[in-house]
Amino acid sequence: MTQPGDSKPPMVVAGVDPTGAGSHVSSTARPSLAGEPVAVVATVKPCVGSAPAPQTTNDVKTPPVESKKRPVPTAASDSSNGDGQPEPRKAARTLFPAEDFEAAKTKIAEQAATIADLESSLSLETGMHQVAAGKVAGLEAQIGAMSVYEGSLLREKNGIAVELGTVKEKLRRVENEKKGIREAQHKLFQARDKERELVLKEVRWLEILAADILKESVPRSVLDNSIWAIIARFKSLQTRAQAEMATARARAASQVIVLQ
Repeated sequence: MTQPGDSKPPMVVAGVDPTGAGSHVSSTARPSLAGEPVAVVATVKPCVGSAPAPQTTNDVKTPPVESKKRPVPTAASDSSNGDGQPEPRKAARTLFPAEDFEAAKTKIAEQAATIADLESSLSLETGMHQVAAGKVAGLEAQIGAMSVYEGSLLREKNGIAVELGTVKEKLRRVENEKKGIREAQHKLFQARDKERELVLKEVRWLEILAADILKESVPRSVLDNSIWAIIARFKSLQTRAQAEMATARARAASQVIVLQ
């Protein structure tokens, strides 16, 4: 007989069908709980190459299995140990001890604080990254403006270089003009010196004529011819000097215009 609360492993009984049909019969006995009947399950398996076993009335029927839910003990119905004394209630089973639970809570709190610190650091780094991105954008804008300004300076430099080349060409032309003016002045001075020599010769000749005029031995006709020759000579010299002065003035005016 099975006592309440006993627990035995399942028992399997195997054998040959007594009917001789060649089938294999096995039965399994389930362990009984407190107040539950023994459940026996019989299974008939046909053997290979044999005819199916006929249905007989000796098949073992399985009684209905009652629910295995145990009644929840209450204050009014406490279990007893047979002596009328209530059994001591078992302590509730916990997953973690109290100290492990507190340590886990502390660790979780530390991890949460670490996560909060990391989030704050991440937000701070994000802000710093945004500030740096703004500064980089500002610097890029300044670089672009400086590039534009540099391009304008380069264009101005090229223009100044072109103007400098033009000025150098003008200076070269002016130097050539100065050389020409100096050469012309030198020629003018040479011509003036020649004219001076001629004038001096004429003056000496006039002095000779004047000395002849003062002499009484010279005939009157010769003196008249000498005087008219002197007058004609002076007129030609005057006309020639006026023409040369006009030419020199015109040349000097043109040279001043070229220099300007």
